[in-house]
Amino acid sequence: MQQPIIELKNVSFQYREALILKDISLSFAKGGFYILMGPNGGGKTTLLKLIMGLLSPKTGTVLVQGAPPTEMCCSIGYVPQTLFFDSLFPLTVLECVLMGQLSELSWYGKFPKTVKENALHMLNSLGILALKNRTIGSLSGGQRQRTLLARALLCDPDILLLDEPTSGLDMEASSYIQNKLQEIRGKKTILMVTHSLSEMTQSIDQAICISTTATRIPNNQLCKHYAMGVYHPGIEL
Repeated sequence: MQQPIIELKNVSFQYREALILKDISLSFAKGGFYILMGPNGGGKTTLLKLIMGLLSPKTGTVLVQGAPPTEMCCSIGYVPQTLFFDSLFPLTVLECVLMGQLSELSWYGKFPKTVKENALHMLNSLGILALKNRTIGSLSGGQRQRTLLARALLCDPDILLLDEPTSGLDMEASSYIQNKLQEIRGKKTILMVTHSLSEMTQSIDQAICISTTATRIPNNQLCKHYAMGVYHPGIEL
């Protein structure tokens, strides 16, 4: 039996006195496409941070490819819901994408030629090569999310984590991101936090509701109410 690429065993986490996650046991197969949904404050983003090694569980263990997450950070790409930054800061699209391989930055502040070429190729594959010299602050929401996706994919990670990547985007921009994820489905393990389920229920391997605890929901029991934030017990459709 193939070892899960991500495994959480009896994981609990709390901020001070507030219990965020309780006794979470989940495993994710290599190449699988998983949706994480649930109410705001239910612990979805916290779960992603535990997988990335940015947080440590109070109890239990988290393993990424059989090792602690802090040892496997180079195998994980991350796309946040939004990018918090000073809109006047002159960070270009190309510079932002290159941040996906900061480990390759030389001591004198230069990236190898191959890394720059890969970054340009990634921008081209996402249809934003023409924006390479534009500042991040001048982009639309959809263009910014494409840039963040390019940054996450630059190091060719085995695992891609996305925290509501289509939130606030118009239908065209949202569809583009979803279609791009379908292109890489099976090539990478994808965990995506989202409330937008209507167009994805037939294209994922598993949906998981995170609300302090974790509940796996069969695809045929995904209800439109979930997209409205009403997480009642599953009803076979």
